[in-house]
Amino acid sequence: MGTEVPPRPFVRGVSIGLRGSLSDEGAGVTLSQSGRLRGRGTLVVEDDSIIALDFKGVLEREGAVVVGPATTLKKALWHLENDNFEAAVLDVRLEKTNTLMLADRLLSLGIVFLFQTSDPRALQGIPVGFP
Repeated sequence: MGTEVPPRPFVRGVSIGLRGSLSDEGAGVTLSQSGRLRGRGTLVVEDDSIIALDFKGVLEREGAVVVGPATTLKKALWHLENDNFEAAVLDVRLEKTNTLMLADRLLSLGIVFLFQTSDPRALQGIPVGFP
């Protein structure tokens, strides 16, 4: 019997190596080279605390100022009302809900975000270019 490998987080258009670096797949440019995250507030919404801390570490190494991580939708909405940030990384599916409503609010405020998930099936039904 082989060892089962846990699924890697999946994001449309952006690959996130949890123990590596963030990179744009198409451009082949690491964010640390481009400096796009340096000093920018970035909200992390992830209900798995190990993955959330991993994202936090990767983003901080790239120069981002991490807000959160928020492990629930309620905490994420609190950060939206009380903190300043320019971008967000959203786990599509949280334990008891999803982040689609939060994504809609971020869109209305002009805050860029990306969805991430360890289960690509969670993205089914989300139109490309959400909403």
